[in-house]
Amino acid sequence: MTILQRYAQQRTTAAATDLRAPKPPILGIGHYLQRISRNAAGQRGCLLANTALELLPGNEEVAQIVDHTQREIQRELAGALDRARIQGLLSVPQNNTVVARYLFTVVEGLWELGRTTADERPLLEVVEMTMYGLR
Repeated sequence: MTILQRYAQQRTTAAATDLRAPKPPILGIGHYLQRISRNAAGQRGCLLANTALELLPGNEEVAQIVDHTQREIQRELAGALDRARIQGLLSVPQNNTVVARYLFTVVEGLWELGRTTADERPLLEVVEMTMYGLR
């Protein structure tokens, strides 16, 4: 579990770094999604998602790590969305918690799509479409 916990902390820290960067928060969200796309292309997916798919339901320790990490990343996304909305950079009417959950789902989909292609362009196209939908 130590490896999974370390990986989960690295993912959370990387998300926070992207999403709290001293730039317009909408750009931080885009950077985060682009970074995930580049990392996902041609890889084996996300260790956290892979472990969840293999061991859940049924492993309480894994469930706690996955749940905590998902909540933390979604909290970071919601914070960036809050800042973007305050700055007038976000036009979607949905609650930022819902939008954060949507963005997190896109991230997980990028990891999955990246398993089937080494070409990051299709993943970046998804990011572009996602960012378009936030404006």
